[in-house]
Amino acid sequence: MPTLPGGSTSIGVETRVPTGRQGSFNGGSSGGGGQPGPTGPTGPAGDTGPAGATGATGPAGPTGATGATGSNGTNGATGAAGATGPAGPTGATGATGATGPLSSAEFQLSLGNSGAGETWTDFDLAAACPGIKAGDIVAIVLTGNLTINSIVPPSSGFWCWIGIRDQSGGNWSLTIKDQGSGTAANRFRTPGSAFGDASPPDFVMQSEEAWTGIGYTGTSAVWRIFQVASALIGTTGATGATGATGATGATGATGATGATGATGAAFSVTVATWRDEFDYIFGAVPVTISTSVGNLATGEGSWGMQAVSASGSYTFVTGISNHPGIIRLTTSTTNGASVRIFRGNAIVSNWILGSEFKAIEAVVRVNDATQNHFYFGLSDAVGSGSNQVFFAHEAGSNLKAISQTAGGTETTDFGAVIGTSFVRLRVEQATVGTLTFYVDGVLKATHSTRVPTAAMNFFFALDTTAGSSAKTADIDYASFESQVLSR
Repeated sequence: MPTLPGGSTSIGVETRVPTGRQGSFNGGSSGGGGQPGPTGPTGPAGDTGPAGATGATGPAGPTGATGATGSNGTNGATGAAGATGPAGPTGATGATGATGPLSSAEFQLSLGNSGAGETWTDFDLAAACPGIKAGDIVAIVLTGNLTINSIVPPSSGFWCWIGIRDQSGGNWSLTIKDQGSGTAANRFRTPGSAFGDASPPDFVMQSEEAWTGIGYTGTSAVWRIFQVASALIGTTGATGATGATGATGATGATGATGATGATGAAFSVTVATWRDEFDYIFGAVPVTISTSVGNLATGEGSWGMQAVSASGSYTFVTGISNHPGIIRLTTSTTNGASVRIFRGNAIVSNWILGSEFKAIEAVVRVNDATQNHFYFGLSDAVGSGSNQVFFAHEAGSNLKAISQTAGGTETTDFGAVIGTSFVRLRVEQATVGTLTFYVDGVLKATHSTRVPTAAMNFFFALDTTAGSSAKTADIDYASFESQVLSR
């Protein structure tokens, strides 16, 4: 309520003046109603009251107009270089260049230490033949036996021809050892051994103009010996004549190019080789070998077969350690019966001259060393030939080397029986006219008196000589190599 001056409280009062008499409360009658009085004056205004609470925020006003664009700021620092993108795809292989001309240099070495013999172990071929390159020729004049254990390759992928040009002071040989001494990566692997053979043969050359190729492969890190069907070695053409010197002047005229020399004639060599591992025999086994000529087909070729007196048979034998593939020959129980296998379609299908074979080899086992005969070699008629080179094991006798011509027979007794274990038999004619016989890699005999030159056939024969039981012999491996043939 507002406070008046002086501290009193003023109350605005509306005064009404009665216009008639008021009746009593106690049953008096009411007087008639009077008229309302005039309105009283308005009282003075009171003091201003305290401020009210802040009202709620009004709605946001409209967005103002966009201001003018400011000036450009200074350039920022150059960012760091982005990472290198991935490499693009490899371009296509370029076309093969044209074949270059055949041009081989020849190096001649006199070796052998004047009869005392010489051995190469980690031999530095590049130092002995300065400037040697792939495809060149190393011609050797032997003054003694030369043994090659290992050669330092001039480069990976290097190859060259190596051979005997001549001999001086004796009948010398060049022998390349299989896995000889020296650095392992500089050694050789030689051909002609059965798979898994722990004692492979060495590679021997002993005749004038005996050649072979040797090549080094960096992938397998070993030297290989080439036994290719043929090789061509062209001689270098003559150098063209020098062109005439141009006349003296401001610029002298270029002399004419000399004519290219004619290409030398090619020299062709061919070596015939085959071998049979007897790891596959065609058809169901065992197969009867009758007294008529039949055919035996293996994975490496075809053999003829024939029995004498009574039928025999052949069958496949499960391989054993170091002998992966074996064919077994079996005679009949008849005493004196024989079974034979040979190359060609008849015992007398004589296909190789005695003067043109270089080596024959076989790994065999005779399962009864006392009651049979076993033969392996070359013959112009098995059992009745007059030109023959063979090993003979006959019941009650030692193993022998035999060579025969129409003029007679030359025989060497080895002083021991063949036994009933596998044995490696090899005949070599490194020099035509001289035969060397080896048993398990050991030289046992040399024949030069009776050396046949007539055509012969390769054969095996098994005869029974006692008892009433069939006899057997096992053949694990057979191989043939000819001399170098011009054809």
